[in-house]
Amino acid sequence: MSSIQVTILYFGRLRELVGTSSEKLDFDPSISYTSQTILVRIIENRPILKSFLISNCFRLAVDQEYLPESDFVRFSEQSEIALLPPFGGG
Repeated sequence: MSSIQVTILYFGRLRELVGTSSEKLDFDPSISYTSQTILVRIIENRPILKSFLISNCFRLAVDQEYLPESDFVRFSEQSEIALLPPFGGG
């Protein structure tokens, strides 16, 4: 399997849990991923996120666009994944 390094961006509580705002993670460029399979890969690398991602609301974005649950995506070296918790405001 050849793999590429995709940047994972963490925000809010997720950044606090992992202790960094970004990191690189290997993905297979020949596979089409769904939001679910992306999350499985991230949780394999960062098990501490499992309970948070299962029990909290957040958004998954790939290359600065939200990824609907039913969509598929393939990654390149320039790809980035952002895990976005709910944002408060006023």
